[in-house]
Amino acid sequence: MTITTMFIHNDEGDILALKYAAELASLHKQPLRVVCSIPDPSNVYAYSTPEFAIGVSTVLSKQIIEEQETARARSAEAFEKVIASSGLSTDQAEFVYEPGYPPDVAAREALLASALVFPRAASQGGHALSGSCEHVMMDRALPVLIAGNDPKPSGPVIVAWDASDQAARSLRFHVPLFRETGPFIIAQSEDGLKRRGDATSPETLKAWLSHQGVEASIESVSSPVGNGLLELSYANEAAMIISGAYGHSRAGQYLFGGVTRTLMHAEAAPALALCH
Repeated sequence: MTITTMFIHNDEGDILALKYAAELASLHKQPLRVVCSIPDPSNVYAYSTPEFAIGVSTVLSKQIIEEQETARARSAEAFEKVIASSGLSTDQAEFVYEPGYPPDVAAREALLASALVFPRAASQGGHALSGSCEHVMMDRALPVLIAGNDPKPSGPVIVAWDASDQAARSLRFHVPLFRETGPFIIAQSEDGLKRRGDATSPETLKAWLSHQGVEASIESVSSPVGNGLLELSYANEAAMIISGAYGHSRAGQYLFGGVTRTLMHAEAAPALALCH
């Protein structure tokens, strides 16, 4: 098992996510796998059939290849600098170049990774890895870890508990890795407490976590829930929020907002451990 991060060095946010993944790997004594995935040029440019377009397509393909090689080299250089300044040795971290369709590459990596880390901007759209992040989380229903603004991975863990299938999947996947990250805080809104039965109550979850070797406290959060979770995380200097992702459709999230969207777009949010 590895801590894996999808990485294309476009800005400081990408570097921050790489540093976070390196810190996470060092903390949990797991190898770091850094995957730079860029589409094959033949998949980027659709070749036209008219004879006059052949020369144009050749020039564009060459330009795409050159730009991709520049991106790969820039990412590899950034990887080397981050690893040199981290607590990892060179045999504990590897840089892998995977040409292909990035969302498919990311989904393959997510299957056996202990955590698949994406830059925060990748969860918001418009980033080179946005399509990969969305595909892994929404289409393949695999867990993802969205890096926070602080590369330090240790500290309290907020569990956003609404007894949904998504929250349960996220919790069951992430608890084995993050049980020693810090104290757990089970958070649920007061409205949610009124709607849920005993089988899915915070007290029941607390007992389940205890059986996993995790001691947890319970705190209620105010509405709207997304803002309440952020306030709770800031007050406790939390390192992470474990949550289900997108309780309803992507279209519904876009039109009406939602907890997931609020957490993803918060500038100062901690790392987000999500599963749809």
